Amino acid sequence: MQNNQKLVLTLLLFVLFGVVITQLYYTYGVGWDFVAHFLSSKAILSKNFTNFLTNIISNNQTSIKFGILESKELYFEIYRAPLSIILFSIIDLVSVNYALIIYLLLMVIFLFVSIFYISKSMKIEFMVISSLLILPYLFSFPFFVNSEEILSLIFMLFALGLQIKGKWYSGIFLGLAGLSKYTALIFLPMLLFQTDKKKILYSYVGFGLVTLPWLIFNYAFFGNFFYSYFSSISVSLESSPISMPSVISLLIIIINFIPGIIILTIAKRKNLLNYNLREKIKKPIYKIRNFYLKERAYFITIIFSILSLILFVILGFHESVFDQTRYAYFLYTSIALLIAINITTLKEKGNTRKKYKLSVYTLYAFSLICMVGTIILISINISNLIGVSNLSFFRIFNQNQNILQSYNLQNCSIISNDWVYLRYYNISAFSPYGYIKNSSKYPKLIFNYFGTSPNAISTYNDSVLFKNENFTLFVNKSSYSC
Repeated sequence: MQNNQKLVLTLLLFVLFGVVITQLYYTYGVGWDFVAHFLSSKAILSKNFTNFLTNIISNNQTSIKFGILESKELYFEIYRAPLSIILFSIIDLVSVNYALIIYLLLMVIFLFVSIFYISKSMKIEFMVISSLLILPYLFSFPFFVNSEEILSLIFMLFALGLQIKGKWYSGIFLGLAGLSKYTALIFLPMLLFQTDKKKILYSYVGFGLVTLPWLIFNYAFFGNFFYSYFSSISVSLESSPISMPSVISLLIIIINFIPGIIILTIAKRKNLLNYNLREKIKKPIYKIRNFYLKERAYFITIIFSILSLILFVILGFHESVFDQTRYAYFLYTSIALLIAINITTLKEKGNTRKKYKLSVYTLYAFSLICMVGTIILISINISNLIGVSNLSFFRIFNQNQNILQSYNLQNCSIISNDWVYLRYYNISAFSPYGYIKNSSKYPKLIFNYFGTSPNAISTYNDSVLFKNENFTLFVNKSSYSC
């Protein structure tokens, strides 16, 4: 009866999470990368998609540096991992007008299932791990900034659960995580910790079979099996400033776990924790195999945490503070899993069960308050939320779409530093980094506070046609082309 009650309460948490996601979407929209995936999905559904790729590649109308393929009608970014694009295209077939919100709500459902599965695999409370994951960081970053990040996390949770159970098809789900977000490939060494050599082999074969179709696609059109992977690395290196791993990014993550950390601190101080890692490994320290076979959940989580931290440090040397925070969702998950394991062990001793019950409901209450609080903040129309605020752009452009019409430019190809969002509004906007014929003669719409750097667009031979505090519209002084 108590387990059913906890399941109902956890389900309620996910329902509220779905409400938050829906409200955020209709109030703030989604991130640039999220929109780019949607545009790419529309491209692959086109009957002319293969001809589009062939013509652009043969005419060298692409930038290897930025992996952007674009024509007046279609837009595709080859450096993106393909899986969320494919999922978008399936949703597009059902309802293109509501594809973005359908995708978001599907991710809520899939996340529910994946967390439920990992909780069973690790023998931790579903309510505990859900309460530790369903927090502001999750909807502020993996959900709205980039559609591929939450999808890769979902597949990664399944891969972890299968790996803990010693199932070889964890390799398949790791492959799916890698096709959702390339950074997930850092977890490939985890497959080495299967229960026997045959399963290790099968795991890597499963990974390879899932990844193979995408490699073949790369080779068929670009002559290189890893073209999209190299393109992704190039974009990351070229578009982000050299930096250092950020303490601020870590603090943004850790602040979500304050209740969990306090609970563990009190439990440790009062000697209530039954889980002592040193005690567990003291005897079999000379036989690591014994440890990872008997304590797989803890061992696999530690390996996952170490690799997540390595990924965070690697990306930290070449990403902004914001991007370091958004890419830290694997690290965020690993911290949640470690806290959940340790809190779950409180119920193993009779004299700690009351403490355990209090811990569970404290964590749940914190997550619940975060969800309800967010719903209230959105309803009173706060101006900004980290990671999801494109409201200003949507308002500004909706209020100024008639500018292009007033100058009879609504059907023109336009160079812009915010070309992705313009394409979302069915305007044939082009990246300043790509290559199109006579691009210097096209009108240019430069946004001051959105998109890439305004300096990416040369306006040397242009004159100002319209200007306000948000954007400037340029045309060629002598003549312009549509």
